[in-house]
Amino acid sequence: MLDKTLDQGLIAHGKIESGTLSIGDKIQLWPSGYPAQVGSILDHKNAQVVYARPGENVQIKLIHIEDEKMIQKGDVICRR
Repeated sequence: MLDKTLDQGLIAHGKIESGTLSIGDKIQLWPSGYPAQVGSILDHKNAQVVYARPGENVQIKLIHIEDEKMIQKGDVICRR
């Protein structure tokens, strides 16, 4: 699910399946291959966290993704 607001940018909602995700990580969206960066991470309580671990449901602010058409439901976020 995606949210787009003028003050927040593009926010992706999802679950961390493996590895960790930290603010500032350089990532890539698959299968499109678009590069992005993690701007912020919110946990299930909508509190900002520095990193997320496997099993956690999070909201991720994506930097360098300007159009919600650049990401689709079911896309996978991987580290570059």
